[in-house]
Amino acid sequence: MTAHRRRKNLGFFPLIVVFLLACTVATVVILISIPVVAEAKFGSPDPSLGYLQRVNYGFQLLTHEKDLSQPINHNGSEILFEVKQGDNVNNIAIKLSEQIVIRSSEVFTDYLIYKGYDRLLQSGEFYLSDKLSIIEVAERLTSSTGDRTRFATLAGWRSEEIAESLLSYGFSFSKVEFLKYIHNPELIAGLQTPYKKYPKLEGFLFPAEYPIDREISASKLILSMVTQFDQKITPKMKKSFQKHGLDLYQAVILASIIEKEAVVDKEKPLIASVFYNRLATGMNLETDPTVQYAIGYDSSSRSWWKNPLSVEDLHTISPYNTYLNAGLPPSPISNPGIESLVAVAQPAITEYYYFRSACSADGTHVFSKTYDEHLDNACP
Repeated sequence: MTAHRRRKNLGFFPLIVVFLLACTVATVVILISIPVVAEAKFGSPDPSLGYLQRVNYGFQLLTHEKDLSQPINHNGSEILFEVKQGDNVNNIAIKLSEQIVIRSSEVFTDYLIYKGYDRLLQSGEFYLSDKLSIIEVAERLTSSTGDRTRFATLAGWRSEEIAESLLSYGFSFSKVEFLKYIHNPELIAGLQTPYKKYPKLEGFLFPAEYPIDREISASKLILSMVTQFDQKITPKMKKSFQKHGLDLYQAVILASIIEKEAVVDKEKPLIASVFYNRLATGMNLETDPTVQYAIGYDSSSRSWWKNPLSVEDLHTISPYNTYLNAGLPPSPISNPGIESLVAVAQPAITEYYYFRSACSADGTHVFSKTYDEHLDNACP
């Protein structure tokens, strides 16, 4: 009886073997087919992924195909989404999920890694919407540097320096077009008087950070900068300019010189007093930045501000050379910041007519009343 049962149980062994073989074959088929099907649906995977990784991520994408391809809301609204420099994939995915742009942060991350997009994410500000699928959101975040940018300029830059900086922002216009509008303010729609009637807008491109669309035109960018300048100049400052015998354009000319002469903001009212004192007595301003502006781009130093100047440079024939010409130069030589403009409106009251760099590395100056004192202040 016992032997009979043993022989009968042995009949199950071939079935088990067949079942295991069938499972093995099915597993192999699945392992082979998943990457093929995933690639057909979602495109080529990142070449750096190993085969098992392709199977794993391919399986996750196929399982969540609906989450990948369908938006949350077909009638959703648009938001401005910022990807900061240094943000990692997980943080971006979580923020997108929290702002209800995507269905699943995990699926979004899996898709980025599968495509290799996790290494291609761009910093910037993007217009996104829950009308977009996860795949469309991923494409937007990796195919450009953002719909918006933070365009920044520094106090003391001349318009050519600003124009050169435009290249790094990906604007659709060229520096040539930008400079064309600077020298032809009448072409800028919406620009108010008196700015529209000035010979050029050098000096009125207020140095600041501007959050703007990358598709902005050259004229609109300039308009926003001049508008910012106009908002910074208070009626009280304009009255103070007039009190010192300057109209707005002349005040900006003087501020643009102070901006290039000063290193330390607290000295700007003192430098303003020196120039006011010279103007009042008919002395030439004799300031190096005006000569540098006249010379223009210096190929040897690859700079718009040649330094140091030679004795020959000081004899450069130009209406901007304040060693040779009395009074203010014909236009601003840089775009001054608010501290320089305030210094023109509120100069220090001094008897100084001269200043020179102090014998230190802190950017300060020593001031003097007479030329002899000025000479004595030279560094040993």
